Amino acid sequence: MLHRAENGWMEFSVSTGIIAVQAEPTWVANFGLLERWDGNSGPGNLNA
Repeated sequence: MLHRAENGWMEFSVSTGIIAVQAEPTWVANFGLLERWDGNSGPGNLNA
């Protein structure tokens, strides 16, 4: 199993701007009970 955080992937992603640490999700649309959000390249569950 590859643990990318241990291999420097997280530091690389933040330093190059791939992951925006201060990103806030924004609402895009809704379809009845479903909502669509844009994670804006944020970390973790913001982009899940």
